[in-house]
Amino acid sequence: MNKKVWLISALLMMSIILIGCSSESDEASENDISENESPTDSPEQTEATSFKVITPPDLYLVYDGRIDAAGKVDQWCWEKSGEPCNITPNPPNEVLQGFKALSIKQGEPFKLSWTSNDSSPDGRIFNFNSIEVKQIRMGEEKMVEVKNNQIIAPTESGRYFYSVILKWSDSLKGEAHYAFSLAVHQ
Repeated sequence: MNKKVWLISALLMMSIILIGCSSESDEASENDISENESPTDSPEQTEATSFKVITPPDLYLVYDGRIDAAGKVDQWCWEKSGEPCNITPNPPNEVLQGFKALSIKQGEPFKLSWTSNDSSPDGRIFNFNSIEVKQIRMGEEKMVEVKNNQIIAPTESGRYFYSVILKWSDSLKGEAHYAFSLAVHQ
């Protein structure tokens, strides 16, 4: 009988301690949330934060009539309150760890294709104003010509990394950085 009383007392004490601790942590997290919230009462703030919802389109590589590989979004930003974007792309070989390279024959054309789940009614996410593509191989970088979203694969076999920058400068202002790679063979 003495053991039962001791066991019940011990469980009751532990319950009281746990309930007391959990109440303190709930109050602390509520305070943390309210201190970190920022009001969005002004139209300028609402407009600036609405761009956070829009994500850049996904990049796919189309070769021989089919989507054969995907690029990866590295970084992106939209201008806020007139402040321009200021981001630098990461090295594509770091961004693409674990990503499949497009296996392609030397000198063959392939296309860059864009898709998005963005529900902006005007489709502005697809209306980027400029595209820059840089090829990187063994520490050497060179700009690549893009015509109608098409690029020609290098004529030398090997692994090539690419950095793509899309820029928007109309109603939507910002930029997105992507990376993809090719495994070029004969």
